[in-house]
Amino acid sequence: MLPTERVFKNASVTFVIGNNKICGGILEFRLPKCIFRHSKRERVVHELKLVLSITFGLLGVVLVLVCACICWLKKKKTKEPTSSSIADTWKNLSYGTLLKATDGFSSTNLIGVGSFGYVYKGMLQENGTNAVVKVLNLTHHGALKSFKAECEALKNIKHQNLLKVLTVCSGTDYAGNDFKALVYEFMVNGSLQEWLHPSPMPADANGPSKNLNVEMVGHIGDFGLAKILLESTSYTSTNISSAGLRGTIGYAAPEYGMGSVVSIEGDVYSYGILLLEMFIGFRRTAEIFKENLNLHSFVEEALLGRILEITDPILVREVESHASKSKKSTLQDCLLMVYQIGIACLVGVPGERTSIIDAAAQLCSIRDKLYAAGLQG
Repeated sequence: MLPTERVFKNASVTFVIGNNKICGGILEFRLPKCIFRHSKRERVVHELKLVLSITFGLLGVVLVLVCACICWLKKKKTKEPTSSSIADTWKNLSYGTLLKATDGFSSTNLIGVGSFGYVYKGMLQENGTNAVVKVLNLTHHGALKSFKAECEALKNIKHQNLLKVLTVCSGTDYAGNDFKALVYEFMVNGSLQEWLHPSPMPADANGPSKNLNVEMVGHIGDFGLAKILLESTSYTSTNISSAGLRGTIGYAAPEYGMGSVVSIEGDVYSYGILLLEMFIGFRRTAEIFKENLNLHSFVEEALLGRILEITDPILVREVESHASKSKKSTLQDCLLMVYQIGIACLVGVPGERTSIIDAAAQLCSIRDKLYAAGLQG
């Protein structure tokens, strides 16, 4: 573009002929008008706007697709079965169906009574499946809360040793009263307590005696019903209202009686009680444990040379049945290790108890030691 100032405003002293790439200038030069193109800066701004428009457009499309996928997954999740159910869906059975399955909740089908209800054996007519029906006593304080807590726990936990829920029942009975029940898979071998402390058999009974062995696999159930709240107790001078005992009397950690919250250390204590009971053969609440004597001190005092004296006679006979002196020695060593694990679980101070991971690792090492000695039976 030819300037129009200074020397370029006087056509008589300026010569521009022959340069066809010049434009503009004063009229006397008779040059073509300049056609202005966009500057480089304007071109960059335009390209940037275009890129941003395309980018935000794509992001918008992706966001819509993500939202659609989330909605689809949520919808699918509500239709899928819970992780703890072996049925295709959590089907809410009617009161009448369970009434028929248990023969009218007959006393002959009653197999247990818990803190919050009754447990019946029954058969679901739809597929002929043997089941256990836990009927909650909704007049008991905390029963409804327990039902909801147990349903929530069973929906969110999946484990091979978890007692499977077949279905639930939440409705009303024929009198119009609220009715809630959980229907579990039936365990043909009964409860662990029946095996640890079987009822005395009549002299003419023909059935085999109940002895635990390594072929049996335990299953855990009863989440919400394991929590007992003491409104008032007759065996304590203190009225306990809000803080109570978590677990079964005799198995709950001592700190729970003083209002401590539920903890892993408390579970370790309960496990220690159960472990020792399995080997000594009688309950923690037996008459032998009076005054200052408890399971912890009872076993600890016997560790020095009296292991077989406190051991379940059935296990003692198992030890004595092995002719090999080395095998007897191995069995006694393993018994000593088991008792030491149990004692480590029962330490009075929660933080000083062994961890359940260490306890499990030691028990596995005992098992390996027995297998190596040919004592896996």
